[in-house]
Amino acid sequence: MNLRPPVPQTGALTRLRYAPTSAPLYYALRSKGKFNSTQLPDTLGRPYLIAPVYEPLCPRQVPSGLRFDRMRIALTDRRINRLPKAPTGSRLEVYDLCVPGLIVRVTDRGVKSFCVRYRIGARSLRFTIGKPGPISTQAARKIALRVLAEAAQGVDPMQPKREGRDRDTSPSVSLPVSSAIERFVCDWLPNRVSEGALKPAYAAECTRLLRKEVMPRWSDKCLASVTALDLTDLLAEINARSTRRHTYFAIRTLCRWAEGSGILRLNPIPKNYPNPAKPKGRERVLRADETRRIWQHVHKGASQFHSIVALLLLTGQRRDEVADAKWSEFDVPAQTWTIPGERVKNGRTHIVPLTDTAIRLLTVIPRTSPYLFPGTGGKRATFSGWSRSKARLDRQIDVTGWTLHDLRRTVATRLSEGGVSPHIVERLLNHSSGIVSGVAAVYNRASYKDEVRAAVTLWADYLSSLEVS
Repeated sequence: MNLRPPVPQTGALTRLRYAPTSAPLYYALRSKGKFNSTQLPDTLGRPYLIAPVYEPLCPRQVPSGLRFDRMRIALTDRRINRLPKAPTGSRLEVYDLCVPGLIVRVTDRGVKSFCVRYRIGARSLRFTIGKPGPISTQAARKIALRVLAEAAQGVDPMQPKREGRDRDTSPSVSLPVSSAIERFVCDWLPNRVSEGALKPAYAAECTRLLRKEVMPRWSDKCLASVTALDLTDLLAEINARSTRRHTYFAIRTLCRWAEGSGILRLNPIPKNYPNPAKPKGRERVLRADETRRIWQHVHKGASQFHSIVALLLLTGQRRDEVADAKWSEFDVPAQTWTIPGERVKNGRTHIVPLTDTAIRLLTVIPRTSPYLFPGTGGKRATFSGWSRSKARLDRQIDVTGWTLHDLRRTVATRLSEGGVSPHIVERLLNHSSGIVSGVAAVYNRASYKDEVRAAVTLWADYLSSLEVS
């Protein structure tokens, strides 16, 4: 008796009709040595045979409306190699006719793997065998039959895998969190910065957050013992939304590095862990009288902080770009300040025109260091003590509820109200997106130097008028 009709040669894949055979036919086939009693168990533990009737199906001529993810063929190594990729964003599942439940899954990138679908009670589960090639089709069938036999006896074949995975989560290296952080910030972060993969500002901020927010709270923990619940508790103790969010990303980067380095066998932060919410964007623009009080108090540069605030108002640049500025970046004769790309948020070198007012302010600042505003406590190379200095200034000028970044927003708003074109304001602020963005930014490489200098001069004249108002 012909056990299986010949596969048509018009294509590797086939569409078929099938039906279980009767028991007499099964035993007749078994008596001829075609099957043994362990093959093809059904859900009741009785063997059966699927009798297929093949219809040609070529992968390049798939009929419309065909369920391409539910194909059934007699799997062979050659046919598996010829399986096409799944449609984008989906999986192609090809079921084996010889062993019910054995599947070849194909991703949209063409990656193939053997799997077995089985049931434990009411649950439908999947056991991954491995990839075709290293595992032959015949070997996959033997593994699938063993999995199905265990499942029929109520034994979950995935349990040994789960137990092994649980054992892998035990700490292989009992490295304290503080030691892991120091290795991370002293070895990996500097290497990534030197390779150009990370900005120095990001590495410095990541280091600061890990040492300030994480090390004190997890000082008694080993990194391998940290759980997702520990992370949730730590983040709940941080009140500032922005600090909470940035601390989470710093911890996530630390754990990914530790897992890749072998310090952790399993990342304690699951992939579906929710990212902390983004802080709400600020909309504060200083009123004219508030701007006047701030400028009148800081324009003489009586202290480091006053000089920083004055430069922030004159140039509209970011806080750290001003605070970390070096004397070598300033060209006084050309009246320009060149901020290198590694200190800029978008990574692009930025040339800021300086007005006469800014040049006079530079002459007041003492040159005692390569930096305009060197640190005094030895902890940082540049200025620190932002909170105390800002609170003192608020008391002196009687203006509250504003931040240093609000000065940048105020400069942009007032220049736009004064008739300066939006793309000129964006050039001054060194924004990488906005009016001139996308394809336009690729082709429009104009620097608008004269227009930006005119805008800065207009703003400086306005601030100078506030000195005597």
